Amino acid sequence: MHPDINNFNAQALLDLNRKCWGYFEDPLVEYERQKCPFRDANMPAQADKFFIYNNKNFALCRTYPTKLLFPSKASAYLIEATGKYRSSNRLEGFTYYDHKSGTSIWRCSQPKPGFFGTRSAEDEELLRHIGNMCESGRVVIYDARGQLAAMGNKLKGGGYENMDNYSNCTLKFADIENIHAVRDYAEKYTMIGYNTSFNQTNNTNQWS
Repeated sequence: MHPDINNFNAQALLDLNRKCWGYFEDPLVEYERQKCPFRDANMPAQADKFFIYNNKNFALCRTYPTKLLFPSKASAYLIEATGKYRSSNRLEGFTYYDHKSGTSIWRCSQPKPGFFGTRSAEDEELLRHIGNMCESGRVVIYDARGQLAAMGNKLKGGGYENMDNYSNCTLKFADIENIHAVRDYAEKYTMIGYNTSFNQTNNTNQWS
């Protein structure tokens, strides 16, 4: 079981993040392994290049590594403003790059349009820059939730991207059950994997 990080003080959470991301030692090694193209410091920003943003002391996002990649045309201001529009400051974070096609995969938390549909010009612009890194210029957003759950989150200040405002994006809902149900399933898988005394009857009952 993981500790409840909501009960940690700020320093304890910071120390935990340093320990966890320390296993990666240097995120730049992973970025280079994926052959990510970096902007030449002596050249103007290019649409198909990355630049490194320093998430020092996890000031931008506490759950992201200390070195983050963003499209080179995205300014530091744009990145920081986008973070404020995403739940827990988990803005669009780079995870995978296909150097042959220029296609990339990013992850983020839900935006915060809320009930009144508040927009973020910075978030919209960052997604345009992300799309422009590949030939199509398009971004497909996969929302792990069901659409009804995403709509319900608008009442709590969250929500989902309004495609009227994200001109280069397509939104698809994956209809995965809420995180509590997913966690319950994961715990049951763990029990089955580690408890060798399970028989077929017990396995069946665990899912009832």
